[in-house]
Amino acid sequence: RFARGEIWRGNELGFIISNELFWQPETNPKAVLLGASPSQHEVLRPYLEAWFTCDAACAEDVKASARAFMGGLQKMEVQADVKKWVFVENFKRVFPGAQNPIDLD
Repeated sequence: RFARGEIWRGNELGFIISNELFWQPETNPKAVLLGASPSQHEVLRPYLEAWFTCDAACAEDVKASARAFMGGLQKMEVQADVKKWVFVENFKRVFPGAQNPIDLD
């Protein structure tokens, strides 16, 4: 039914439901990728799989990265520090070799 456009899985993630008024009028659907239409999902899925599929070598790299990132902290602010590290790792996978232009602090 989803693929036929009979139903739409909206912008829900657990108890978080984004208000559609947040989005520009021309945005359709008014949602983050969780609310993508079937045709959007079909186009984006291969890219997401390529960027975020992790084999054994990748898993070791992720573990080493986490150890290095967390080992350099004097104290850990769990939510903030984990978000920073995940952002850094995701950026490396999507834009390999590129300099991250975002200041994490």
